[in-house]
Amino acid sequence: LNMVNKNSDKMKYLIISLFATIGLISCSKEVSRPSIKGIVIDSITNMAISNALIRYEGRPTDETFKTNKLGYFSINGIIHSNLISLEGRDNDFKLIIFSPGYINDTINKGTRYGFSTDTIQLDTIKLIPVKN
Repeated sequence: LNMVNKNSDKMKYLIISLFATIGLISCSKEVSRPSIKGIVIDSITNMAISNALIRYEGRPTDETFKTNKLGYFSINGIIHSNLISLEGRDNDFKLIIFSPGYINDTINKGTRYGFSTDTIQLDTIKLIPVKN
């Protein structure tokens, strides 16, 4: 009977350890860059601006993206794992949108508790033409 109790205690310890490990792993994913989609148009003609540049500034890297011929752009999200992440940290990013012949536009977004895995769909970005 004593041997059964020892094996039972070991089994309980293993099960508790397993659930604790699963709990820590499940809490460790962090979205460091959300997926972002948008469209860039001319503020006067409402025509799409192709090849406009979108500069993403934020964690984990700064990168530049480009609109397609219809003015659309898409930035893929980045999800990574931390060993333990019990408290969210400040997350923010800045998009700088620019194209020759237009005034730059800047979008700032942020959150205290991190980004979700949902895609951020931005409102239409209207660039103002530079007056000659």
